[in-house]
Order: sequence, then structure tokens, then C-alpha cells
Amino acid sequence: MKRKGLFWLGLLLILAVVVSSAMGCGAKKEAKEESKGTEESAGTKTEGEGKGEKKTFKVAMVLPGPISDAGWNANAYKGLMEAKDKYGIEAAYSENVHLSDFEETFRDYASKGYDLIIGNGYEFAEVNAKVAPEFPNTWFVAINGDNFGPNYGSLQYKHWEVGYVAGALAGRMTKSGIIGFVGGMEIPSVSEPAAQYERAAKAFNPQIKALTSYVGSWEDVAKGKELALAQINAGADVLFHEADAAGTGVVQAANERGVWAIGACGDQSVIAPKVVLTSLLQESPKLVDFIVKSLIEGTIEGKVYILGFADGVQGLAPYHEAVPEDVRKAVDQIVEDIKAGKITK
Repeated sequence: MKRKGLFWLGLLLILAVVVSSAMGCGAKKEAKEESKGTEESAGTKTEGEGKGEKKTFKVAMVLPGPISDAGWNANAYKGLMEAKDKYGIEAAYSENVHLSDFEETFRDYASKGYDLIIGNGYEFAEVNAKVAPEFPNTWFVAINGDNFGPNYGSLQYKHWEVGYVAGALAGRMTKSGIIGFVGGMEIPSVSEPAAQYERAAKAFNPQIKALTSYVGSWEDVAKGKELALAQINAGADVLFHEADAAGTGVVQAANERGVWAIGACGDQSVIAPKVVLTSLLQESPKLVDFIVKSLIEGTIEGKVYILGFADGVQGLAPYHEAVPEDVRKAVDQIVEDIKAGKITK
């Protein structure tokens, strides 16, 4: 009996060891799977953040003038801020950057890990070509640029379109038969709309005379005003400009002398509501949105993107009440014809 009891006791002890071992293996396996799940989560992380989390893209903008110019630079800055709110990007900007500081400013942002650096103007295209090869993991884009490469490109407006529409309006609103244009720098994105401004006005009335002047700067408001006053003294009673901050001087001159002005880039009736007939809008916020979205979606390319009225990045601000209904209809139809390709440069 005693030996039989010992037998059963031994059997029970063996079973206990087996069960214990089985439970131990199961516990270890479960812990390993849990650990594996943690490792997979860790494996989805990018540098400094979880792979399962959204990457925060860093976008910087370099502007040659002030963000308070109510036009070119103000609109681009607005686009950057809107993209920040819409896409949750980390945004930074530098305004009033002089030509001699362009490259240093670009390199500074690129060295800080910015994913996209936008130069707000034609003059940044050359800088992109120089700096981009040094930072192959950063995209560089020049608004109004004309070049591209593996990690840099350009965004262009169809500038001729705004010049043509402004000329169509000026030609119908002038009483003296003389209209004026003031540009900032004599570069293609300015000289082209200047030529189309004259072309459209003369398409309505071949006898119209168009005066053209260039400030030689984007920021010299006083010079812009001086040139506009000279055109007014020469008989111009409708003025249009493509001069960024210097263009506010053109609008000021028109306001002081009681002649009509056509604004550019943004709605410049805020500067002189009594004399601004309308403004030719170049929606930099939409251009900025386009390129930031392309960056985030991974579709950005080294190319020159060219966009206009048909793409929704150019338009007209509300007309002054003094613009007759028939003139409004005629100008609006011209916009539609441009969109449809019936009017081309």
C-alpha cells in the first residue's frame, strides 16, 4: 500500500511539472508576440517620430519684399499661413531679403531640415539651381521661375492673361486715349503683361497710346509714385502696374490725381477704393497650396508648372461701381474666352 501510494504521489508530481512547463512556454510565447507587436510599431517610425504618426512637413518661404505690400508678397505669405492651417505644416518665412542674401537664406533653411523652400519671385530661379544640388533631400521652388532640375522647379502664372484683361478694361475706361503701365523690374513676367496690356487696349481702340515705365525695384514706393505721376502728367487716365510694393505708389498717385487705377496680385481697392476699377488677382495662396499638397502627397516634380485663369489661380476682384455694365460683360467674356483658348498670346 505504501509503495502504491508512493507511486501515485510520484505520478502526481510528474504531471504537475508537465503542466507547469506547458504553462511556462505559453506565457513566454505570449510575451514574445507582445514584444513583436511593439517592435513593429517601432519599425514604423521615422527619424524623431512614429511611423504610425503623420510626418510634419517643414516649409519655408523667402520673400524679396514686405508681407505688408497688399500684393505680391502679402499674397504669398497668406498662402503659406493657409497651408500651415490646412495641412499642419511647420512654416517659416523671411521677408525683405536682399539679393545678396538669397543663397545664405536658402542654405540656412535647408540645413535646418526644411522639406520645401519657396522663393517668391523670378530672381530665385538662379539661386535654386546653385543651392539645390547641395541639398538633394530638400525641394526648392521659385514662383515665376523658369528652370528646373532633379529637386527644384518653378511655378509660373500665365502673366500675359492678366495684362490682356487689364488692357481690355483700360481701353474701355480711358477718356483721354492714353493709358499707363508701371513695372517693377524689366523681366519676362512683367514685360509680357505690359505688351499684352497695350495689345488688348488697341484691339478695342487702335488709336490708344500706352505709356510704359520701369521702377528698377520691387520696393521703391516713392519711385513707383513718381513714374505714375509722370504718366498722368503726360495724359494717362488709367494706370496698371506689376511692381509689387512699388506698385502701391502707382495706386497712391492715381488716388491723389483722381485718375483710374487697376490693381495687381491682390484686391488693391483697400488702398484707394475711390479709384481702383478692379484688381487682376494672381492667387499665390492657390499656387502655394498646389505645391505644398504635391509635396505632402509625394507627387512634386522637378518641372515648370504654368497655371492661369482656367486653373483658378488668376481672377478679377469686384468691379468699382463706376464700371458700366456693358464694360463688365465685355471684360468678363474676354476672361471666359481666355479660359476656353479662344484668345491666346
